[in-house]
Amino acid sequence: MSDLSDLVNEVDDLIRPFGEIDLLLLYGVISRYLKNFLGGREIATRVWLSSGNIPYFLRRGTNQDALFIDEFIENVDRDFLFKRKEFEDLDSARSELNKKQELIWQYFVPNKLINFFYATNKEKNDSIDRAYLDIDRGDGVSADEARKLTYELSKLVNSSEDFMQDVKETFVFWTGNSFHYYFYFKEEKKMSFYNKKLRVSEHKPRTLVETWVEQLNEKLSEVDVVGGHERVDGKINIDPSQTPPGKLGRPPLGSVHLEGAEKIDGFSIPIEEEMLSKKDLIEELTSYSARKIALESEELGGRIPDVQ
Repeated sequence: MSDLSDLVNEVDDLIRPFGEIDLLLLYGVISRYLKNFLGGREIATRVWLSSGNIPYFLRRGTNQDALFIDEFIENVDRDFLFKRKEFEDLDSARSELNKKQELIWQYFVPNKLINFFYATNKEKNDSIDRAYLDIDRGDGVSADEARKLTYELSKLVNSSEDFMQDVKETFVFWTGNSFHYYFYFKEEKKMSFYNKKLRVSEHKPRTLVETWVEQLNEKLSEVDVVGGHERVDGKINIDPSQTPPGKLGRPPLGSVHLEGAEKIDGFSIPIEEEMLSKKDLIEELTSYSARKIALESEELGGRIPDVQ
């Protein structure tokens, strides 16, 4: 992997290392720090299209061969990146690639903006060992308001003694636009645990997430808080729905966040939970470029809990 770090210093633009968009260099550099976080979980990508009837397509283990982080790390090297520069398309490059590199090429298509995702609790499973809440801000809600909410949520979570007995560790990261709040469980939980504790629905009794939403509305006067998946203008959604098996999450380091289909407006960055109290946190997080992430990837990766 050291040759990728060397390449970072040789190119002017990590998003366009050879003149055209190719995010594989950035994702290759940060991948080693995602090895434990993504261990055993299928990688997925959203490949954005600049024209046509659909804005993007998904690559994931349910509709083609599965790809895992160990395979990604082993096969994304300097030689592979230069072959992507040399050959016009995958068909012309196949004779120079191994089968895993062909698969990686299909997931991480050159000349396209690509969101890096993964199967939160694997593509096919009957239990969960982690869960996350997407702090999804609607139009008109500032990133700093999302910071304040996530800070207050953190205090509520850590004071929920019965729930925290099942939690090994909590973890927060900036998505490039807002925050994800993670729970790592001490042992695998059946989906009935998710339905009872975390799911947002019209069914009674209320879940913990629904209780936290109510408590946050009592604490915060600047913004309304709602639970569920559907984004609402002027409100913040607390959404646990990407937790179940078959749902996709965003890795905590380096995944681009897009404004529309053609502009990168942020990168996922792991943070320490106490950093949520910093009034200038959003300014700090939005200062990260692809190069800054690559150069500081070891330090940033050290914030990701070493649990699988």
